[in-house]
Order: sequence, then C-alpha cells, then structure tokens
Amino acid sequence: MYSKCGFLELGVKVFNQMMVRNVITYNTMISACGAHGLGEKGLAFYEQMKEAGIRPNKVTFVSLLSACSHAGLLDRGWLLHNSMINDYGIEPDAEHYSCMVDLIGRSGDLDGAYKFITRMPMTPDANVLGSLLGACRLHNKVELAELLEEGIFQLNTDDDAGHYVLLSNLYASGKRWEDMSKVRSMIKDKGLEKKPGSSWIQVGHHIYAFHAASAFHPAFAKIEETLNSLLLVMKSEDYMLTNINDQLLT
Repeated sequence: MYSKCGFLELGVKVFNQMMVRNVITYNTMISACGAHGLGEKGLAFYEQMKEAGIRPNKVTFVSLLSACSHAGLLDRGWLLHNSMINDYGIEPDAEHYSCMVDLIGRSGDLDGAYKFITRMPMTPDANVLGSLLGACRLHNKVELAELLEEGIFQLNTDDDAGHYVLLSNLYASGKRWEDMSKVRSMIKDKGLEKKPGSSWIQVGHHIYAFHAASAFHPAFAKIEETLNSLLLVMKSEDYMLTNINDQLLT
C-alpha cells in the first residue's frame, strides 16, 4: 500500500520489520521498485530472496523483467529470462513474453524484438504486439508498426482505443496524414474511447488529481501560467517540443 501510494521508503521499512517473509512479500517489493524505476534495487531484493532460500515463481519473474525494462537493463533481463527457464523450470507465459518484447524494444533493437515474437511457441496476444508497437512509437519505426497493425486490430477485442491512438500518433509523426485519418476513423466507427490520462500529487495531507484535457482544477489558470513560463524557458534552450498530435510547438 505504501509503495503504490508513492511512499517506497515506508514500504521498505515495513518489509524490513517483518519477522517472516515469503515469495509474496518479496514479489511485492521487486514490483514496487520496478514501478519506481529502481531496477537495481529490485534486483537486490531478488538476490536477498534467493539467499533466504525462497524459490521465485512466475510472478517474481514478471516483476523482475518489468523492472529491467523500465531501468534499461537489457543484459540482466536476458539472464533472468534464461534462468527462469533453465534454473527453475518455469515456462514463460504471455506476460513474460510481453515484458521481454518491451525490454528489447525499449533498447532500440526493434528487429530483435520482432524476431523474438516470431520465435514464440504461442500466438502473441494484443499485449505482446502492443509492447512492440509502443517501441515503434518510441523509436519512430513506422514500417514495422504497419506489419503489426492488422494483428493488433484483430486481437484487440476490448473497448480501449489505446493501440489505435498509438498507431495514429505514429503515422502523424511520420507525416502520413491519410493513414492517420484512416485509423482515427476506425476509432470513431467502432465507438472506441481512449481512457484519459491522469496523475496525482500529494501536497501536505491533500491529494490533487489531474486529468488530461481537463480545466476544472481551481488553480488551473495559475498552473497554465507556470507551464507556459516553463515552455518559454525550454524553447529558449532549444528543446524540441511536441504536442499530443506530434506537431512542433512554436
């Protein structure tokens, strides 16, 4: 609870005070460290877990691979993936494969991530393909994204427009306006809705929530003024700024 609320240090303190620890408590700490971008710290908990004689399970390796992905620990991620199979006899499932594709893709090796998918012993689901699509967006690889388009749309059976929006923005970044319009028309025709992004910040004992495109916060005018000031500073230092539609802000 502490870790998910942003108080990782308090979560670690509670963990250290526990008299008995098991695979669940270790998995929780590894996952929490990964979510906070502290991959090395998560790996340290894994080593501590092994020293305590606690055997990792499938969830452990999902947490470890996710932590490696967010921290850019490609080589360590491969070692853990192979150890899961060879040392512990755990067969990867879709979650593990999704984490590996995300890990490889984030590193910039998109061809390697694609080859990894083609060698999977199971049919990749929308999350696996979506991980590679996210990497295509990160590294602006439009051609590879096109190869994924049909498969993702066939597998994406829920009402979330996330993958569609991702592909639309990727086309926009490549100035392929016709393809972008086609994807956005598909979103409209299917009646899909993108879940708005949201964030929270705690000031004192009060938690403030912010939602994308919302202007209802009582201090919105002041916040907007501060952000505009920051944008001016960033422009003066020659930062390349883009908006959500990937158009250059001037």
